Amino acid sequence: EERLPSQELTLAYLKYTQNFDDEEMNYWAGQASLKIKSYARAFGFYKAAANLIVKNGTKNSGKRFEGSLLGAIEAAELSKNIDLRVQAYTLYLDLNANGNKRNEVRYQLAHSFYERNDYKQAVIEFRKLALDTTMSMDLREKSADLCLDTDVLLKNEDQIETHSLEFANSLKSKSGEYLAIWRKSILNGSAAVINTQKSDDADKDQLKKLSSLSLKN
Repeated sequence: EERLPSQELTLAYLKYTQNFDDEEMNYWAGQASLKIKSYARAFGFYKAAANLIVKNGTKNSGKRFEGSLLGAIEAAELSKNIDLRVQAYTLYLDLNANGNKRNEVRYQLAHSFYERNDYKQAVIEFRKLALDTTMSMDLREKSADLCLDTDVLLKNEDQIETHSLEFANSLKSKSGEYLAIWRKSILNGSAAVINTQKSDDADKDQLKKLSSLSLKN
């Protein structure tokens, strides 16, 4: 039943793997479960296979280790379960921190936090990726944009100001765009200081920021 597995086959795999720590059997069980769209069970089998491979010290003995981790990700993504996706991406990074798909998985993990409205964690992860020179420029720019979008959702003007300036200095190809955001954030911050009863120190600090703005162009 390798090509057209049945529910009975996956149950047989389950019985076997519950009694024997067999990395290969868990891997094939994951594949069979994936084919019949039993995504949560497939994820469980692939996760068990990956953990057993690490435990047995056989990570470099073939493609099964990477296949198990990517299989877990595929099953989680097909399940449409955001929490399962976070688990799958985290599993990959925990067990295979220098894997070939490391950067893509890190981006997907950050995006998963964003999708489930965990904005505080999403900001932290997107900022790390945007400033990481080992990432592709495409993913760095996407991460920077989403970091600033998330700052806006959090209504955190101070973070918008800090992050936009960081990205302007680090991502030269979009420096002008990020500097424009930075300048706007200072103006918004100034309006907030003016319209609320702040201390004299707050007024002075904001005035310094306004005075330092370049009015060129």
